[in-house]
Amino acid sequence: MDPKAPANAETQNGEPRKPTQIDFEDIHLRVITVPLPAGIYGQVAGLGKRRVLATQYPVEGTLGQSWLDSDSEGKGTLLMYDFNTAKTETLASKVSDFTLSRDYKTLAYRSGKRLRVLPAGQKPDEKHEQAPPSRESGWIDLSRVRCAV
Repeated sequence: MDPKAPANAETQNGEPRKPTQIDFEDIHLRVITVPLPAGIYGQVAGLGKRRVLATQYPVEGTLGQSWLDSDSEGKGTLLMYDFNTAKTETLASKVSDFTLSRDYKTLAYRSGKRLRVLPAGQKPDEKHEQAPPSRESGWIDLSRVRCAV
C-alpha cells in the first residue's frame, strides 16, 4: 500500500477497485454458531483446522478500578473451541489479550506486564506458568527489549 496514495483511492495496481459484495441469500445456511458458554468475550479469532480462539472475561463491576491500572494480571481466560470434536478447552488463564501471527501458527498473549509466545492452539505446560523467561516456558524477558525512538 502506497502511503502517499489518498485513503479513498479509486484504483489499485492501475485497475479500479471492485466494491465488496455480500450475498445475503441463504446466508443463514453458511453461518456457524459457536457454542461457547454465555459470558463477556473480548476477542474472537479463527485459528484454522476448524478451531476458534476467544478471550472470556468475568462479569464484575468497575467501582474502585482505574482504566489506567495495567499492573494487575489479566482477568480473562483464553478458550479454544474445536468444531471437529465439539469441545471447548481452556488454554490459559489470567490473560489480558492475545494476537496471532500472520500464518496463524504462533500465539502471543499478555498477562498483566508479562508476554508469552507459544504454538497456536496448544495448551501451555502448567509447570511453566510461573517460570522465568525462557524458550522452554515461552515467557519473554521484557527487561531485555530495547526500543529506539
